[in-house]
Amino acid sequence: MKKKYYLIIVIICLLSPPQNYAQDTIIVYDVASRTINEIPPVFFDPSIAFDNSSYSVGNLGNQISLNLSPPTSNLFNGTNFSNIERAELFYNVTDYPVRAAVKLFGWNQNTLEHCCSGIMISENFVLTAAHCIQDRLSQNWNYDSIFIAPSYDNGIIQPSLPNSIVEKYYVFKSNYNHTAFDDIALLQLHEPIGKEIGWLGMAFNSNTSYFSNKVFHKLSYPSIPDPNNPSLIYNGDTLYYNYGEIDVLGRFLGVNGATGVPGQSGSSLFYTDNNEYYSFGVLSFSTGYRHYQITNNIFYQFESIINNNASTIIGKYEKTPLNIYPNPFIESAVLEFNNPQQINHTLNVYNVKGELMRVINSITENRVIIHKGDLASGIYFFHLLNDSQIISYGKLIIE
Repeated sequence: MKKKYYLIIVIICLLSPPQNYAQDTIIVYDVASRTINEIPPVFFDPSIAFDNSSYSVGNLGNQISLNLSPPTSNLFNGTNFSNIERAELFYNVTDYPVRAAVKLFGWNQNTLEHCCSGIMISENFVLTAAHCIQDRLSQNWNYDSIFIAPSYDNGIIQPSLPNSIVEKYYVFKSNYNHTAFDDIALLQLHEPIGKEIGWLGMAFNSNTSYFSNKVFHKLSYPSIPDPNNPSLIYNGDTLYYNYGEIDVLGRFLGVNGATGVPGQSGSSLFYTDNNEYYSFGVLSFSTGYRHYQITNNIFYQFESIINNNASTIIGKYEKTPLNIYPNPFIESAVLEFNNPQQINHTLNVYNVKGELMRVINSITENRVIIHKGDLASGIYFFHLLNDSQIISYGKLIIE
């Protein structure tokens, strides 16, 4: 009887997932419907010390090499990490991996506001800080919706790069309920812009020695004058870059002696050997340049969300070339695309909250005229569909 009892215990232990690690439910906020749902935690093997997700250069190519040697000038005092400088002084901001950095704009009552920084980590997901999108004390969302602009620089949305609105927010329930501090979030995009511009992987490593003597990189959007040096003026309209060696500061990755600037929140601290690219955390606290570190729990919860909510525009999908003119427009614009067999198409137009505003059916020619009609001035996004399959997408600007 005793042997049978022990056998049952062994079988239960073997079949049960390990429980000696933190888990947390994910809160999902749908921007268009303004509804909240929950995603239960996924189980993972806590003995794994390092893991990473995939990265992609994107269809646009133009991959460049980053500096892998520690900086020797313009350093934070007493550190081997440089102070921020305009990214365009180092690299072409529309090249990979620089273009994976995105500017977050918040929409409040049709007003576009400077928000935070983020980085692409899949074809349709952005990694940022939770405090950028939600007030933990009130549990209110900071914005009606969020607009994502890759490599926004010198006050200009890059015309050669796609952009998107955010349709869902993902934060840890513990952070949402203010019961713990998990200052990290995912933003699910309406358009899979990473397909074109590429993305970084995300990673964790439980061995702190891994972070020693390595050069890490950072791309961000400081948005107010430097609190420690008011003569340095930042307003969120320019992409900045800095890099160097970092410190492990307990739960955070950072730089002892360095200080961040508001607007940099949510920007990634990432490592590359110019072959692979991994984000290890997002800026959370200004003092010590503290980045909330990606742990095994965060990694596997977020990886599951990305894998289960990947864009349907993947695999062999190739975006159909099209031309829109004028864009921006006042009264009407013409959209032209290749349609030699006169196949029936549909055009769906969405506002910045992801709400469907207009449907144009039965497009059998190679062009369609889009009239402003009752649409308010602002930014809109469209899907061009063929038999319910999205074959192209883009942005419309009505003046």
